[in-house]
Amino acid sequence: MTKSIKNILTVLAGGLITIPNISAQSVVHQKRSVNGVTAYVVTVDLNDPHIQLSVQTAAGGIGSSESFRSMVRRSQPHAAITGTYFSLQTLLPIGDIVSNGMVLHRGSYGIAFVTARDNTARITSRYAARLAPTDEAEMVLCSGPTLLRFGRVALDPWAEGFRDGSMWAKKTRTGVGITAANKLLLISVPRPVHLGTLARMLKSLGAVEALAMDGGSSSALYANGKVLTQPARRLTNLLIVEKRGEPSPVVLARLRDERIQQMARLAAKQKPLHPLVPRIEQTMAVISRP
Repeated sequence: MTKSIKNILTVLAGGLITIPNISAQSVVHQKRSVNGVTAYVVTVDLNDPHIQLSVQTAAGGIGSSESFRSMVRRSQPHAAITGTYFSLQTLLPIGDIVSNGMVLHRGSYGIAFVTARDNTARITSRYAARLAPTDEAEMVLCSGPTLLRFGRVALDPWAEGFRDGSMWAKKTRTGVGITAANKLLLISVPRPVHLGTLARMLKSLGAVEALAMDGGSSSALYANGKVLTQPARRLTNLLIVEKRGEPSPVVLARLRDERIQQMARLAAKQKPLHPLVPRIEQTMAVISRP
């Protein structure tokens, strides 16, 4: 390892690292064609320490509904998408909802979209999400079915407890995806498509994990002051993207640690500046032995 790389690692380990403020590029929306299908796509950089995900419920709380525009006006998020399914009779969500570490609702089924305090996101079973510590499951929204796992289409609604026939029909869809770089993809497809089409679209966008959200008449998407998809009914919950008042020290610490690890990997691959360097280092090691 050269002296310059050792110095870089020393600086990084001491925490003297500047994390650029990337908040201006952290929430980007666009209308685009994906695999020949038009969709609205919002990309959220979860590595921005100013970003926070949470779940917004209707003004009357669990078991009530509210118009999408009203919910957006109240929370003023940078982005929002339809959350989990709910009963049209009781208005109760089908899945668990945890926001800012607080349990808002316990549902009966669904697959969990989870974010930790350091803004890392994952998709897991609701049982695993319930057993996870609060800092590892600060936000939980159970929906489904699973669309992608480990970069591959993994679609089996029946095995995950979904019995509604609309799961197999063509309908307007919404979903969330997670990329390998910890970016969140929010997608709304205004043309009726099968879930398999939605899964392949998210894969083409770079997602390695993905989950369907409520769709059909509930399809809704908002970003940067614009309603991109307007639902045909009142909603009970939304997944929203907010900006923190202060950057999260937990996210900053994760970014610092990841950069230290990256530099360590680069240092391990670093070739000596001169062919004699390894021999000199061996000689010094022998001399320094007691």
